Amino acid sequence: MNKIKYAIYHGDSETGGVYNVLASFLRGILKGFQEADLCAYTYQECIEKNIDFDVALGFNVAGIENWGKVLKSGKINVLWNVDSIFGQNFNVFNECSKFDNFLLLNVSTSDFLPANNYLPNLKHCFMPHATDKDLWKQKDLEKEHDLVLFSSLRDYETMLEQYKNNKFLFGLINEMVEIMLKQPNLTFWEVFVMIKNSCQINLNLNDYAKLSHIVCFIVEQKQKIKLIQSLANLNVKVFGNELWKKYIKGKVQHMGATDFNQSIDVMNKAKISLNCQISALNYGFHERFLNAASVATFNLVSATPFIQQEFGDSFGYFNQSTFEDIEQKAQYYLSNDDERIEKAKNAQKIVHEKHLWKNRALAINELFTQV
Repeated sequence: MNKIKYAIYHGDSETGGVYNVLASFLRGILKGFQEADLCAYTYQECIEKNIDFDVALGFNVAGIENWGKVLKSGKINVLWNVDSIFGQNFNVFNECSKFDNFLLLNVSTSDFLPANNYLPNLKHCFMPHATDKDLWKQKDLEKEHDLVLFSSLRDYETMLEQYKNNKFLFGLINEMVEIMLKQPNLTFWEVFVMIKNSCQINLNLNDYAKLSHIVCFIVEQKQKIKLIQSLANLNVKVFGNELWKKYIKGKVQHMGATDFNQSIDVMNKAKISLNCQISALNYGFHERFLNAASVATFNLVSATPFIQQEFGDSFGYFNQSTFEDIEQKAQYYLSNDDERIEKAKNAQKIVHEKHLWKNRALAINELFTQV
């Protein structure tokens, strides 16, 4: 049987997405297919050299200008979505779901139940984040940063303010936000099911997507702020946009935004990398802690069952509901170098064995070669 040929949209792109992270994914998966000895090219190369590919693949809406042509030709078009199915691209998924040759890969299963309800024709499956061990390579650099957080912060207060005049909607948003803050391992769908009967709401696709975006957006920003403020007594360096300055306290330092490639050295210089898992990824990973593990930097992350199941005690975990234990956990691992380093090396081994782009390329290829 001939090998399946893959065309990767913008597989050679150097820029794309916030801090160029998305571009690194596109390059990473192309490299992963090639390392797995599978036939993969950039989409542009296929067009220029008249290579008859079978599957076109990209992250988010990369290459969207070519999707119509690919779908109508009968070739398989794969969109690997790195956010919620009901995020900013849900209308695209809805439109594409009418094609039998469209497949959505998602980095978490958190939205699968509502997707089956609201987008019953959408073909989708789970395909988690991955990393590139050659890019995220351990370097012999001094560990000069105690704790680092790489994250953008968005203005949730302005978003919430615009709904104040709608008493019902404002109350509904705040109620759902509070539930998710107190029980962070719940998905938005689980919270929605809990309250929809008592509130007598029956939302269509557009309204569900909008409410999901608003609530999850606010929850994510509040969690990140609470995390950083809970570590005010420690030397934390935050790499992100200017809005952080409004909320940081104590010893926490705002370092400004850093490009993707610059962040590799910063991560290598960190003793501990922080990750506050967003609700959309409750049943998935995040590239941030995979990257950190790849360079053997210790991860202190949300106590999310899915992550704990995969990484066990090679990570450190904090309570994302109260954050009451995060300072004590951080201090402990900063004070116990040998234990922290050993755990980081164990996590590195797990990532290098199971969570590289090559692993994902093989898993994707298996989807299309199963009898």
